[in-house]
Amino acid sequence: DPEHDYLREAKALLAGVDAYDPRLPVRHPSIPHFHQVYHKALVVRGRDIVLERTIGVREFASFAEYRAMLRERLAAVCANAADAARRTPLALFGTLSSGYDSTAVTALVKDLGVGGYFTYVGSWSDDTKGRPEYETAPIAAALDVETVLLEAPSPPPADDELLLRAGSPLGHQIPLISMARHVEATAEGAAVFTGFHGDIIWDVNVPEQFVSEGIIRHDVSGLDLSELRLKSGFFNVAVPFLFAASIESVAAISRSPEMAPWRVGTGYDRPISRRIAEEAGVPRDAFGFLKGGIFNAGMRPANRDLRARYFEYLRGNVLPLPLLYARAGADRCTHRFLNKAARFAKRKLRSRRLHDALIDQFWRYHEGYSWWGRRNLVGTLYAWAVMEAAERTARQLPGPAGAGASAAAAAINAAPG
Repeated sequence: DPEHDYLREAKALLAGVDAYDPRLPVRHPSIPHFHQVYHKALVVRGRDIVLERTIGVREFASFAEYRAMLRERLAAVCANAADAARRTPLALFGTLSSGYDSTAVTALVKDLGVGGYFTYVGSWSDDTKGRPEYETAPIAAALDVETVLLEAPSPPPADDELLLRAGSPLGHQIPLISMARHVEATAEGAAVFTGFHGDIIWDVNVPEQFVSEGIIRHDVSGLDLSELRLKSGFFNVAVPFLFAASIESVAAISRSPEMAPWRVGTGYDRPISRRIAEEAGVPRDAFGFLKGGIFNAGMRPANRDLRARYFEYLRGNVLPLPLLYARAGADRCTHRFLNKAARFAKRKLRSRRLHDALIDQFWRYHEGYSWWGRRNLVGTLYAWAVMEAAERTARQLPGPAGAGASAAAAAINAAPG
């Protein structure tokens, strides 16, 4: 439904797997909504359909026990993925950055048959490109692994960018398009080991509201890959989610006296990740000294042809383009002002309450909301990308089914309002 604000559904899982609303409204003559399901099994018993939790909770007595269980499960996953009895054995890839999480994951899987490790030097900000703080070569050398350097495609291919934006409205990792294309070009299927959620479960400073069996997250990182990975043919194996429901026990290990030698005493402090990597041979000063990221929201496609089609949709369904540009400019100025004002409130006025209030508004503008009009432009881009991707998929279906589905998608796309 192009009129619906899907940012609410995109953030649903932040409530935890036992508390979120699974309904996702759609515009359809007989189906009011779909369900999005996280970390649960769909079970059919007779006429009843229920969702059952499949993740248990366990206690770890020490870091050694926790690391051993991670290693054991990862070895089983790798053996399963590459088993010759599979119709399509899976290639194994990893990811590597100068941060904590992917470095620890690489140290855990490097001897389990994983081949290349995708790396990107920099973060979402252009001024970080090529800076030595983001270099991964010393880490790769210490772990004796081969890296595959990712480049943010400029412009990104239209089909791949469309699928990335149709996966989630909240944050897109454009450099990972080149990862997906590499997998697609070199393997019939693959598993890619990533560090998503390590910033919660391995953080010694994790806020108490996240210490829950419900696997509560503070962002939706990784969900933008949901559609693109299906097209390119890979599983996103986010290693920190192993035993994520056992975060209370894992956090206790992070804060225990045995981990003191691997704590650095800063706000960016993950002793479990650090110990895993350092005991695998990575020098202390080679990683984990700054927090980067390659997420960028954006309110328009980067691909020129895709952007032209999106603007055509906006012109006919949302706002005349001059008004749209005026709103975007005003929102961008407000966004920058809120950021500077929040810093001033924190550093000069020493007012935490004012800072937090300004930051709340800063993030609202960052996510596409505005003081001018109720339409969220980030959500609008997401809804359009889903409709566009559905129409493209429908055209690829054989026979009458494809024609009918394409007509339905076009009708939704042209619906009034």
